Amino acid sequence: MAASDSDSGEISSNTNSEASTRQPARGPGPVELRQRLVNHLLSEGAIRSPLLAKAFSEVPREIFLPSNVPIERVYSDDAIVVKWDENNYPSSSSSQPILMADMLEALQLAPGLKVLEIGAGVGYNAALMADWVGDGRQVTTVDLDPAMADIARNNLQRLAQFTGQNSDQVTVVAADGSLGYPAHAPYDRIIVTVQQWEIAPAWVTQLRVGGIILLPLTVSNQLWGGLIPALQKQADGTLAGVGGSFGGFMPMRGEMAHPSPAQGRFALLPVSPGQLWSDQPAEPDPVAKVLLSNSETMPGLEKFLEQPGVQAYGPTEKLTLDFTNLGGSNRTQREATYAFYGFSFVLAFASNDRLFSTVLATPLPPVEEGQTAPPTARSSQGWVQDGWQYEPRGPVLIEPSEDGLGFDLALLFSPNRNNPGEKLVEGWRLRAPNAEKLAPGTPNLALEKVRQAWLTWQNMGRPHPSQLRPVAYPSGQPQPVPGYVLPRRFYNLVLPFKP
Repeated sequence: MAASDSDSGEISSNTNSEASTRQPARGPGPVELRQRLVNHLLSEGAIRSPLLAKAFSEVPREIFLPSNVPIERVYSDDAIVVKWDENNYPSSSSSQPILMADMLEALQLAPGLKVLEIGAGVGYNAALMADWVGDGRQVTTVDLDPAMADIARNNLQRLAQFTGQNSDQVTVVAADGSLGYPAHAPYDRIIVTVQQWEIAPAWVTQLRVGGIILLPLTVSNQLWGGLIPALQKQADGTLAGVGGSFGGFMPMRGEMAHPSPAQGRFALLPVSPGQLWSDQPAEPDPVAKVLLSNSETMPGLEKFLEQPGVQAYGPTEKLTLDFTNLGGSNRTQREATYAFYGFSFVLAFASNDRLFSTVLATPLPPVEEGQTAPPTARSSQGWVQDGWQYEPRGPVLIEPSEDGLGFDLALLFSPNRNNPGEKLVEGWRLRAPNAEKLAPGTPNLALEKVRQAWLTWQNMGRPHPSQLRPVAYPSGQPQPVPGYVLPRRFYNLVLPFKP
């Protein structure tokens, strides 16, 4: 379901024109496996509507996947990659069924509604929606990549032949999804299946008043994934949260491309890796460096760190955030994970412009004669460039210190080895050369920001990401409700809460 927005890459083709008839060598066939998946999604609470259960039961997923994918894997609760880019990174996939189901429930579909999908992918999600609304002609799906649009179109045609409903074809369009598809507007529902930094104005224009748009929105590039709010269009043009899900997708490309988690310029932190990331005394690494990415985005920080002799003190204080025993109620590990991300997004709303990334930089061994230097490469674990290995090590919240002679840091979310449901936050101080060390008990303003966000999150009822209800409004207009504001170019987001 996560769509490719790249026009290059290797595609796993589906050459089996009767994909729905493939059988495992032994064991249950597609119909039984499909029902097992439906039962799993029902038991997990991802499917809550009989019409969605019907769609998952009736639409064969194997039609939309390469014929070399084993039928048991087709009906596993896994995302399945179908296209890779030139660097062999996934660029298009059929998303995890549990996330697809949860998002479609949040979209609040009903028979007869007109739907626009941004990110056609393999076409499976469009087929599920067509089954739910009762007529494929009510569904339009758009993909920037013409090759993926062709795959989706061919898959949907195979489905039509299989079901005998050739007249009820979904419209598949190869175009930049940020422009929507005005020819079929207005829409009752819009669903976006690529990671977004912005809400495209065209989508809001093409959505009816009272209609719902569901899209994965990045709150901070320093945090994985994002909110997937269901936003209902109001008569005044604002979008009010009425539901949601949680997850991450491949980034939007094209006219409104998602900004990469850009490293920007690096600033050297005056600490050693052993100091920051070891809970045991450690000798400073004489080679590795701890860097701060995007330090230029906070006025004065980069220049401050360039001074020789900057002093570092820490950890000056530690916070323990317990996500397993809140208000006296025990939570499962999964519930603790959801709670952790819920708090993380509240903190990101509260301090988005003060979040940075720490990066561990280690030189690679010298290239011996006759060997080839490793190329520049990126992955979720980091990247290699110019003879150095860069490894992201987590976010840090930074605030100018109380006396203006340094900065207070909160190193975020170290795991507690004795309790996986707890996260540790460490306070550090950076002081100007020759500045006096602050007196014991002087508040660390970065830790205070974390404490305040923690209290706010608890007062909100300790919501999971899918339970957050942001409001989007055109940038330049007054903030419609009190709360934390996330500024964007076209539509700001405000996370309402009562102080």
